[in-house]
Parts: sequence; C-alpha cells; structure tokens
Amino acid sequence: MWNMIITLTSAGYGDLYPKTFFGRIVGVVICFWGVLIISFFVVTVTNMLEFTPNEERAYNLLMRLHKKGIMKERAVDVLQSAFIHRNVQKLYPGNEGKILSKFRKFRAALISFKEVAREVRSWDQSKRDKNEIDIITNLMENLLEDVQNMKEQQLESEKNIEISLKIMQSQPQY
Repeated sequence: MWNMIITLTSAGYGDLYPKTFFGRIVGVVICFWGVLIISFFVVTVTNMLEFTPNEERAYNLLMRLHKKGIMKERAVDVLQSAFIHRNVQKLYPGNEGKILSKFRKFRAALISFKEVAREVRSWDQSKRDKNEIDIITNLMENLLEDVQNMKEQQLESEKNIEISLKIMQSQPQY
C-alpha cells in the first residue's frame, strides 16, 4: 500500500522513508496534501491564462484588424506586380522570358492574396457561426421557458375550470 501511494503521488521512494505505521500515515497525508496543492496551482494558472469575455472580444477585434492589414499588403503586391507586368509587356514586347517572369510574380502575388482573403473570410465566418450558435441557443432557451410558462398556465386554467364546474354543480338548478 505504501509503495502504491508513493508511486501514485509521484513523491518518489528516496533514501529517507518512514519506518513506523504512524510515520507512514503522516507521509501519506503529506503526499496527498502535495497533490492537492499542485492541483490548485494548475487550476489557478489555467484560470489566469483564459480570456474573459471582454478580453476575447478585444483579441478577436485585433486579430481581424491584423488579418485585414495583411490582406491590404497582399492587394498592394498584386497591383504592383500587375503594373510591372503590363509595363514589361509594353516596353519589351518580344522578350517572352521577362514577360513570363513578371507574369509568374503577378500570379504568385495573386495566389497569396487569395489565400489571405480566404483566411479572413473563414475566420470571420467561424466567428459569425459562433455568434449565430449563441443566438440560436438563447432563442431555444427562451422558447423552452415560454413552453414551461404555457404548461403552468394550462394547469392553472384546468384547476380553475374544475373549481368552476364544482361550483356550478353544487348550486341548485331552477
């Protein structure tokens, strides 16, 4: 039992160990106390690293602005490479090597722009989807509350009808 507890709590066997029964009980308590302290530490650090809702919104806004800034840079690269390609075509109409080289640079810039634009759209879409899921969840919760309220009203109405019927039956008929 002693070896199992020492192994599970990862205290290690070491050169010093308790030899009496009371010493081992104290050792077991200290081992579990150590595990408890370490778990509190891990939970505290984890909670410190998580975003609060306001921090998450601020982070999302900053990331969106950063991604859009990158997209603008890629758009400038596309326009520059297209302009250079067009000028090379005008200045060197017979030089297929230069024209092809500039076209490849234009194409690479365009592909890079499309990739960043796709990232921005997918990132915005995932945030929108998350917001839509939250909205749908809230609507479903409201709907369930409304259904529960309607059930309660129906039960109350049924009781009132029963009471009214009893009163009507107890009154003499003329």
